[in-house]
This record gives sequence, C-alpha cells and structure tokens, in this order.
Amino acid sequence: MTFPKPTARQAADILHLLLWAPSDWLLPCSEVPRSKIRWWIVTMAKEVQLKKKSTLREMKRCFLDHLTINSLLNTFSYCVVNIISK
Repeated sequence: MTFPKPTARQAADILHLLLWAPSDWLLPCSEVPRSKIRWWIVTMAKEVQLKKKSTLREMKRCFLDHLTINSLLNTFSYCVVNIISK
C-alpha cells in the first residue's frame, strides 16, 4: 500500500506518535482499541497540566493542542495500525 506524501502537520503527528505512543501500538498491523487511545490522550493531557515547564512538556502540549480524532486516526493509518472500536 502506498500513501501520499504527508503534510508537515501529518509528519509532525507521526513523529509525536513515534516518540510517545506505546511502542507495541506501532508494530505493523497491530490493533489498538479506541478506548486505550482515549486513555493515553487523557493521561498525556494530565501529565502536561501537572508537570513544570520544560521543552518536552511544551512539545506534548503543542501536539495535544492541534490534535483531532481524524488527524490521530490518519496518523495511525500512516503507521499501518488498525484501530478497533473497543
């Protein structure tokens, strides 16, 4: 399967997933329940709110600020991850 070249925003989202998503989610053809994705996003948002200012915190905040469910699902599809509705 060939994907079109990602936009700069999509490339940034892919990088964020590679940095912070659980590594077992990004294995080719893995299946990730939506409920786990939601929990991961909520956990990251809490972490961003509670930690003191740092470059890492600001990178995560920027990722979360621009995140939409559609952009996240598209990013997972670029990584060949199947999202299941559990």
